Amino acid sequence: MLEINSRAELTASLSWLEDFFLRRDASSTYRAIERAALEGLDFPTLRAMDALRQYWEERPEYWVYRTPFSRTFASTTGTMSLANGPSSLTWVTARLVCLARADWPPEDMIDPDWLDEWFALPRGQQTPISFAQFVGDRVTYDMAYLLDEGLAARAQADDPTEWCDPVGWERHIPEALGGYGLSLRMVDVTGTRQVRKDDDDG
Repeated sequence: MLEINSRAELTASLSWLEDFFLRRDASSTYRAIERAALEGLDFPTLRAMDALRQYWEERPEYWVYRTPFSRTFASTTGTMSLANGPSSLTWVTARLVCLARADWPPEDMIDPDWLDEWFALPRGQQTPISFAQFVGDRVTYDMAYLLDEGLAARAQADDPTEWCDPVGWERHIPEALGGYGLSLRMVDVTGTRQVRKDDDDG
């Protein structure tokens, strides 16, 4: 069911899968991987998903969720550790992250700054209750976050005709021009400019 491209990769994947399902023998894991394979899953992505889950299992600071302090002060929240913390990053979310951040090694796919972003979110009905949920939303709406950051960078630039590009935005917007990189200097977020041509006849 995996997208295998060669006999050598088939041999390697069989050996790896045997070890994988011996380590992760829960029936829910088997069903989750089977669903992912049916939707389209290649071997490198599956290995990255496993590595990402292993990384998550070693980061207890990520196993947090918000809870109101009391019913009286429901708008005031605190954080607690999830009982299922090591498995709170689901295989579905792991796959989303690995597809969206395929150019990053698994240990860098989840930016530590995202935890600060989650803590800074105001409490509301649309606020992800756990950091694991936030990670899924963060990669799903990554282009929206990039647009917001781009607009902020443009607003802060001294020269509005030459935008600041200190971190290489082209690395983070892979789909903008059919797979080619795109930086803030190459795009006007207000849309395509149309040049007005005067009528030669008058």
